[in-house]
Amino acid sequence: MASKSRSIPATPDAHSRKRVHELESHPRVVAALELLRQRADEITDLQEEFARLPSPDHRAAQRARLLERLLQEAGLSRVRGDAAGNVIATLPGADRRSVLLSAHLDTVFPDLEKIEIEREGTVLRGPGVADDAAGLAAIVHVARALREAEVPLHHDLVVVGTVGEEGEGDLRGVKHLFEAEYAREQVVAFLTLDVGAHRSFVHAGLGSRRLRVTLAGPGGHSWSDFGRPNPIHALSRGVARFLDAVPHPRNGRSSYNVGTIEGGRGVNVIPEHASVRVDLRSESIQDLTALELALHEALKAGVESERDWSRAESEALKLRVEVIGDRPVGVTDPDSPVVRAAVAAFAARDLHARLARSSTDANVPMSLGIPALGLPHGARTRNAHSMQEWCDVRERQPVLDAVLLTVVALSAAGGPG
Repeated sequence: MASKSRSIPATPDAHSRKRVHELESHPRVVAALELLRQRADEITDLQEEFARLPSPDHRAAQRARLLERLLQEAGLSRVRGDAAGNVIATLPGADRRSVLLSAHLDTVFPDLEKIEIEREGTVLRGPGVADDAAGLAAIVHVARALREAEVPLHHDLVVVGTVGEEGEGDLRGVKHLFEAEYAREQVVAFLTLDVGAHRSFVHAGLGSRRLRVTLAGPGGHSWSDFGRPNPIHALSRGVARFLDAVPHPRNGRSSYNVGTIEGGRGVNVIPEHASVRVDLRSESIQDLTALELALHEALKAGVESERDWSRAESEALKLRVEVIGDRPVGVTDPDSPVVRAAVAAFAARDLHARLARSSTDANVPMSLGIPALGLPHGARTRNAHSMQEWCDVRERQPVLDAVLLTVVALSAAGGPG
């Protein structure tokens, strides 16, 4: 999950409040909520179990196997892995249209082969302890409570553990989900539990383009071959030009980051190769396009400047720019049924929502016109995407209640019978 931008408050409408109130008083929904409360410690134990499993690549195979087993034990049907590595299971409804409830399996730490989690009371510490281990534990137990309480659903509830949400995973799991598994018209709503603040809803997808820039040259000795074009120098010239000339956003907030720079064999060696990886983000597709164009122009200018300095032949430096991440911009209308249902469900637990923009799995369905939201998983999170990540699950219960009520409101036509 990426950090969110500014947020705006959301107020529940009277009709949605009444609807949620009717649902939360239904005996079977009451029973499902009680099952969640009884299993508070079990949910935390499961979060910790997921968090301890490393995710050495974006398929997160160990976590996928655990999730598949848990969903089978919970009594869901059609439990399976798909071609991308997602885990999918279904709680059948009367109608074959679906509400999708998801969390992502991978972490932002592919280099960790062993993960230690410290637990003190309701506080858990460790890399990836909440993002998204808390979401995985939540979707398992929400689905399990709904099945065991036999809450009747009009629409199928499809529970999904996605792969490739973090970093250079490029949302590959959720992209595959809507390319190969679920047509747009099949999906009533998509919910992903991937937010570490209890009142924050992601209703708008922050777009990003992630690029790997590589530059190759002849190389040589730093003294005897001085004057040959240097790929690191050329990339440095280009990056500096970009930073000096980056366009000011016109339609919203944008950001840019040179995240890695690599190359060279030694201090006295003119490198043969150099590379940088760049993350561009924006709330506006137009501004995102402008950022990418400015980067390309600056890199080309940097290469030309290095060629002019070295008086090298034009083919002496070879520039290559690869797209390694493309997260689409998208928005779910704040007045849509999915937002109204979620806002009312959370308000019923005194959690007054604020609508925000971020980068989550919900970007993809939003960009396709499918109503989608990123919702809290119930663990208050700090220092996400760092080795110092920690979370507090003390106030998880009202959040999971609200998630369950949201799912029921979206999955039940006219309320449970």
